[in-house]
Amino acid sequence: MKRCVAVIGFMVLAHCAVGNGSNPPGEPAAESNERAVLQHRVIAEGGYGPGALQAGRRSPWVEIALDQAKLTELWTAYVSDDPAPAIDFTNSAVILLLMGPRSTGGYSIELHDLEMDDRVIRVKADLHEPAPESMVTQAFTAPHIAILVNTRDFDSVEWINRDRLLWTELLSEP
Repeated sequence: MKRCVAVIGFMVLAHCAVGNGSNPPGEPAAESNERAVLQHRVIAEGGYGPGALQAGRRSPWVEIALDQAKLTELWTAYVSDDPAPAIDFTNSAVILLLMGPRSTGGYSIELHDLEMDDRVIRVKADLHEPAPESMVTQAFTAPHIAILVNTRDFDSVEWINRDRLLWTELLSEP
């Protein structure tokens, strides 16, 4: 019993001598590697839209709208025949994740979160496709998500799919 108490006492003293990992007084704080979670709101998502009928681009990509005209252009091209929502772009932007046209249903984009790090927005969203032999809708689809972010203070958007970079879109001011 005395040996156990002695070992525990030694471990406590050793921990105190090493420190708790904080900087000594007067030393600058260590840089944090944490990324800030970015506040956002999904304004549209789905699998059907005008983009399903477009030939050509099949790989997923990102589009950025910084004004109402660009949002309207992207909205009618990829999201819906209905009018685009009115957005106050003073301190906001809209990010579209587009999967491209698919020949059947069963494809989707699952949004997890958005982070801001060093003027880069990282969108964590996974692509899903139907399993082999699964029954799916026999219709052209075009999975998409439109995300409203409350910042314009960024230079690029990265789409992270299953912890791997899928696409980078550089910001170009109108």
